[in-house]
Amino acid sequence: SLTDIVSPIRRGSIIIGIIIPHCLTCSIGSFVSIRLYLQMNGKCDWACCVVLTAVLFPVPVAVVFLWANTVALSHGCTSALPSSTIFTIAGVYALIAFPLTVVGGI
Repeated sequence: SLTDIVSPIRRGSIIIGIIIPHCLTCSIGSFVSIRLYLQMNGKCDWACCVVLTAVLFPVPVAVVFLWANTVALSHGCTSALPSSTIFTIAGVYALIAFPLTVVGGI
């Protein structure tokens, strides 16, 4: 890569390269979600829709990823991501994606 952000040599850089654009576009997804919700005369509170927008995709993906990474760690596989990378990914989501989702829904 030209900018050396995504390098196959550094473990976890490819997944970070996928998660960063997702985090940056969360506000767009939340805006569209709330807009459609209000157009269809949603009965629940809009905050419920924002929370569902924020967790409906990342939580199942995270569960499958953590399960696969745990299996890889238990078998001693060297391709498993280290815990520091996992905490970095969780921090990026918690500190960037979730607030952007809420801002996009407001």
